[in-house]
Amino acid sequence: MRSLLSPHGVYSPDDVDGALARVFGAGVRPLRIEQALFDAMLSGWRSQQTARYLRAKTIQANETAVRAFCEYAQCWPWQWRTLHVDEYFEDLLSRPPRLARSTLRAYQQRLRGFSDYACDRRYPWSVICEREFGRGPGQLFDDRNRVAHLDEFEGDPRRRPLTIDELEAAVRRDPR
Repeated sequence: MRSLLSPHGVYSPDDVDGALARVFGAGVRPLRIEQALFDAMLSGWRSQQTARYLRAKTIQANETAVRAFCEYAQCWPWQWRTLHVDEYFEDLLSRPPRLARSTLRAYQQRLRGFSDYACDRRYPWSVICEREFGRGPGQLFDDRNRVAHLDEFEGDPRRRPLTIDELEAAVRRDPR
């Protein structure tokens, strides 16, 4: 895939036709522009994550989380609002089994990462969406609606790493 980064730093409203040509090809306009643009955003995000040397498993999990949220919200990324995020995570928390705090934080980080990418004006998404739909994607998360990181270890307490003191005591008891 050819780079979607702006050739001159950031995309401006004057760059929309060129941006559309970079995304879909010169003179091409998909019939279902919303779906095509969403798929192109995800494809570009995959490329960006690959360039950051993220593992394929991580990239797939990130995309799956974004698609699940899009399906839940029943609207496209340029239509998403903080209200959708609040409702989505409230719904996730209301279902058994209750998800761990670390799992919810990971879901939020995935959506935040996608939002960061989609809002980055070095990529064409904001200017395309603003012209085509009247609104670009926005960042959905800030400190007021993210799961707080309260403890050093949030996993199952029976599987937590040993402290240095516990490790040293174990070695003293069984020095093998």
